Amino acid sequence: AVVSTQSTGIQFRKPTTKMILYILLIASAAAFTKDGLKSGLQSTEGQLKLFNQWVHQEDAHFSAKERAFRFRVFRRHLQEIVAVNEAQEDYEVDANFMAALTEEEQQQYYGINITALPVPEDDDDDEELLPGCTHSGSKDWREGGKVT
Repeated sequence: AVVSTQSTGIQFRKPTTKMILYILLIASAAAFTKDGLKSGLQSTEGQLKLFNQWVHQEDAHFSAKERAFRFRVFRRHLQEIVAVNEAQEDYEVDANFMAALTEEEQQQYYGINITALPVPEDDDDDEELLPGCTHSGSKDWREGGKVT
């Protein structure tokens, strides 16, 4: 639907749900820029705004008591994020899903990626593959009538 103002004659479209969601998405994405994080840290209201946007973005749900605790953790991480971003220009740190996790909670996401370790080369190809099983070498299954 189109709405026009009589004083200016300008016509506007009534916002649809899709348009509102798109605008909210752009606004929330813009809030987590380097400058947005720094300016949000300047006041309690700014910190609360960033925290609420983060909660919405991460679809996080907390009780009132838990929310107050997570806000304090988020604020501390926000200070660290801004400090890292101000100290260098090579990359930009942002508030991700870990921004309201304690150090102990974050530890569950850290660890070694064993797939990235080099595989040792074994010179002994004759060792048992499974305990108690012997390696039979090669066998022609066609001779046993198993494959035609």
